[in-house]
Amino acid sequence: MQHEVDDGIIIACDFCGTEWDQVKPMVEGHRGAVICLDCVKLALDNAVTGGSAFTCTLCLSEREAGSSAWRVPSPPDRANAEAVICGSCIQQTAEAFGKDRSADFSYDGA
Repeated sequence: MQHEVDDGIIIACDFCGTEWDQVKPMVEGHRGAVICLDCVKLALDNAVTGGSAFTCTLCLSEREAGSSAWRVPSPPDRANAEAVICGSCIQQTAEAFGKDRSADFSYDGA
């Protein structure tokens, strides 16, 4: 997510609100949606199948009820309280981070 401030734009993870410092690994989705590596790790470990239909914050795809997804159980005030990531985006972002040598993360696709 992006916040306009007097001297520019601040980019932050939609899920935890952590601001990008140009070092912390992040992936941007559509319309400025952003997820950090720490949240992708949580999503990999905690994604659930079930629940109601939703629109993925990163890819903007409408997903049917019962689809795999992850959202922060109690998002901090600085985060997007509506942010949810679909199973497909979890896999794609994990693969992207896994290819980034500076991310200190490996992903085998399992």
